[in-house]
Amino acid sequence: MNPPKGFLIGSFLLWLILLALSQSLHADYDGRIPFGYTMADSDDSWGFTVVQNGSGGAIRGWCDSTNSKETSAGVWGYGFSCPGVYGFGMASYGVQGHSAESIGVRGTTDADSYGVAGESTTGGVGVGGYAETGTGVYGKSEGEGLTGVWGLNSNSKGGFGVYGMAVNGAGVFGAGGQYGVFGLSHSLDHAAGYFENDAQGYGVYAETNSPQSATRPALAGLNRGSGHGLQGQSKQGTGVAGKGLTRGVHGVATSTKTKGTGVYGSASGTAGVGIEGSCNKGKGIQGTTVTGAGVYGVATEKGWAGKFQGYKDASGVLITTNGGPGLIVSGGSKSAVVPTSQGSRLLYAEEATEVYFTDYGSGRLTDGKAVIPVDPLFAETVNLGQPYHVFVQSYSDAQLVVSRRSPREFEVRLHARDTEGDRNAEFSYRLVAKRKGFEQARLEESPSADNADKRMDAAVPGVSEMQAFLSGSESADVFDAPPPPQPSSRLRQNALSWPSIGTGK
Repeated sequence: MNPPKGFLIGSFLLWLILLALSQSLHADYDGRIPFGYTMADSDDSWGFTVVQNGSGGAIRGWCDSTNSKETSAGVWGYGFSCPGVYGFGMASYGVQGHSAESIGVRGTTDADSYGVAGESTTGGVGVGGYAETGTGVYGKSEGEGLTGVWGLNSNSKGGFGVYGMAVNGAGVFGAGGQYGVFGLSHSLDHAAGYFENDAQGYGVYAETNSPQSATRPALAGLNRGSGHGLQGQSKQGTGVAGKGLTRGVHGVATSTKTKGTGVYGSASGTAGVGIEGSCNKGKGIQGTTVTGAGVYGVATEKGWAGKFQGYKDASGVLITTNGGPGLIVSGGSKSAVVPTSQGSRLLYAEEATEVYFTDYGSGRLTDGKAVIPVDPLFAETVNLGQPYHVFVQSYSDAQLVVSRRSPREFEVRLHARDTEGDRNAEFSYRLVAKRKGFEQARLEESPSADNADKRMDAAVPGVSEMQAFLSGSESADVFDAPPPPQPSSRLRQNALSWPSIGTGK
């Protein structure tokens, strides 16, 4: 049934009257003429409302202007202290924008407010952006302490303030002179940023173009309290993995008053490994110190403070010094483990009050005399210019004496009073001489017990002291980020109570 012609004409005249009235009331707003206007002061009053029960949009704006893309718009809204454009969707988008070359939805604010604000209360999306080739959501801020894109979820059961997803590109992309993306969390148990990869890729990937001379890391963590600066956790693999041309993992402890630790590793279980180093031709683990211990191991119960094992043709332990003690055992013994028919047994090393080297050999008298040359290679290791010891043992009925010693040889004779002894007796000897360079060492004070422990417990060497041992600028490796940008006062005050932008009625 068609409406009467008079009703249509009356409706049209009423619309013209309302249009003229709104123009007269707001003709001074830059020549813009609002389509609807309300004088009500209630929160749920609207200037113009369109209801669409189909699948299309309630309002559609189209702009094909050839003017500047910054000023042309398909739909334009202006509000003093309320939204210029407000959209509400039951199962779809409240506001949807599409642009071929410019911006689908753009919001601008001149005050301490929001350019574009989206709110969702039933599991939807507050602000959703979609782009096939461009940018889904773009935010820009030029004010100090303001925010280009701000997302907040105040639900106590959790949610997302900003959620981005991409098939091949970046779900969320941020670029800034100081921070590309900044996340703020007020929770004690959660994080300012959360990243998850449900495939086999990276959870977080950081990259920087710093030259080799620079020391800023691609990924840095700073804890202004006493917790960890950077922590990694893996249920089945490696907690923290590092790979680099010079160092895979580098840790620096700068404390000079406490026992700081550069790299700390802890493992549970019967076969766990706290810190493991692996290398094909270099050093698996290297420790360097100025006055303490390069590598220091502690066993609290029945374990080993240090254990070394060589497989196949590999060796166990090699100790090299430039004149200092090579091996000192405090409170224990030095033993060799030897297999027997009753299990492995310990054979103990002989200790002496001075630093001696020993050479063993055998000889035979010829008509009551034998001259034994000193092994020239052994002679290079000891000081034969000082008196040395020769002990002989006869294997027949003969009383032997060492009648002469020189740096090159020594002489063994049948004792003059032994007139009936075997003049061709076989014998063995043991030559003991002082190690070259250690002639004066005798019962020296131990540097390994309390004295050495006190030095290890002393102040940790500063970073500058380590530069002679470690390459690179260690002090610059200590990352100290500049103060993070803080949201404006109003955004901080409303951080846990997002201001309502409409009732949705």
